[in-house]
Amino acid sequence: MPMNTVIREKRKALGLTQEEVADALGVTAPAVNKWEKGATAPDISLLPPLARLLGVDLNDLFCFFEGPSQPEIDRFNARLGQVLRSEGVDAAFALALAETRKYPNCAPLLHAVATALDGALLLSATAAQKQQYEGRVIALYEQAVRCGAGALQGRSRFLLAGKYLAQGRLDEAQELLDLLPEPEQPDKRQLQAQLLLAQGRTADAAKLYERKLIAATGEVQAALLNLLDIALDEGRSGDASALADVSHRLAGLMGQAEFSALLPQLEFAVKRQNEAASLDLLKRLFASLPSLSRPPAGPLYHHLAPEYQARAQTLAPEQVLSTLLPGLLAELETAPRYAFLQKNEEFRQLLARWRRA
Repeated sequence: MPMNTVIREKRKALGLTQEEVADALGVTAPAVNKWEKGATAPDISLLPPLARLLGVDLNDLFCFFEGPSQPEIDRFNARLGQVLRSEGVDAAFALALAETRKYPNCAPLLHAVATALDGALLLSATAAQKQQYEGRVIALYEQAVRCGAGALQGRSRFLLAGKYLAQGRLDEAQELLDLLPEPEQPDKRQLQAQLLLAQGRTADAAKLYERKLIAATGEVQAALLNLLDIALDEGRSGDASALADVSHRLAGLMGQAEFSALLPQLEFAVKRQNEAASLDLLKRLFASLPSLSRPPAGPLYHHLAPEYQARAQTLAPEQVLSTLLPGLLAELETAPRYAFLQKNEEFRQLLARWRRA
């Protein structure tokens, strides 16, 4: 609660009038009235006796234990992104961790900061930074789970389960998954779109359907890549090749960036440890990075196109490179799955060239 609300509610709870508060503090009743309306605030010298009179701690009076509002969290996240782009991962973590120490029980802030920092580690961090900060991201998710409730707590549990799984903490991941509800069926968005159509709001309905397409494409692509890995592990290279081809064609059909379309083919080449094919695809993958700054193309996203184009205008290709390159290079340089390439001179020259970029 803001200070004016604390003063008003505590005064009423004690059965005091504004005049009685004014007499006790040596001020006028209209001054107290302005405090309670939020038009003015008490003089700093009056705060200790006011807190004693109302029976509250100064921290309560100043709302030090209140969490920030959602607009404040959104503004902080925007600032965090700016610091990440201009000053790097270390500065972003320092800022974020300082902010969460101020509000250690604010689940919306903890969740927002954890997901932002998690993305920074994935896209922009070096191998050393990933090792240094991964535990801190997990701690933030754990804190968000403890403090959160409802859907927000569920999202924190889901993301934390993924972190546990990546670390091999399988029992802990299963425990979190068991606490998550089953997906709701049928999809609420389907009925919402039909309602919008009945109301004559065809453009809004189309946007909802187009967003469903984007989400569904992401889910299908993830499933195809996992099936590709399983097929290779089972020695079904022909099936794996077919799955890579389906995923590649799906990316093209659904208007995804060229970068996304190349990923399944790269996965197939890397899993088979095919040096020549992997190098060729990595060259194409690096060259396609700027395509991520362009919006999805084609008639599938006709109604969302203006929003995506406006967003793309604020994201230059150079920003995409500066954001994604550090994480991608760190992954290629250190991940065991690329060990078969890491002694290849052409591979090392490729990484050196893009590191300079």
